[in-house]
Amino acid sequence: YTLSLHDALPILAYSAQISDRNKEIEDLNNKVEELNAKIEELQTDAANLSAEITRNDNYLYSAIQHYLAGETYAAGMAMAEVDPDFITDDTQKQLYNTIYKNTVSIVINDIFDKGVTAYENYEYIDAIAQFKKVLRLDDSRGSAVYYIGRSYQLLGDKTNAQYYYEKVINDYPNNDYVGA
Repeated sequence: YTLSLHDALPILAYSAQISDRNKEIEDLNNKVEELNAKIEELQTDAANLSAEITRNDNYLYSAIQHYLAGETYAAGMAMAEVDPDFITDDTQKQLYNTIYKNTVSIVINDIFDKGVTAYENYEYIDAIAQFKKVLRLDDSRGSAVYYIGRSYQLLGDKTNAQYYYEKVINDYPNNDYVGA
């Protein structure tokens, strides 16, 4: 049986429509895959954030316990681990502020010294962690920012090094390390 041109035209039109629909289906499937990947990424981010909030709450609770027991130094060291940006409850904020005021001056120099010791012992990851604690307690310490930048540089992380060096220059222009 031979198809006439007249009979073949509708078949060709349907074939083109099927091809177009298959392309649309493929595009939609790709979008579904992209959205599923985004959902997975957001779920991971949410889990990480939840873990960080729990960690933060645990350190704040520890600081409160030490403070109430009269262990000011231990309370201050726990406070160095607390990120106040994660505190949303007003009562927790009040407790944080009270303990902070009464402990920061006791521990900040020790933490800074631990950072310098780690830096001098080529333990740059630990140095970065210590200097970041210093900044959580007192963000006016430009020298801590410099040491973080220098540690990243010595670790070969040029992006983070540049970020912290620029931060020293822009945010702490009178720091001894600017222009050094």
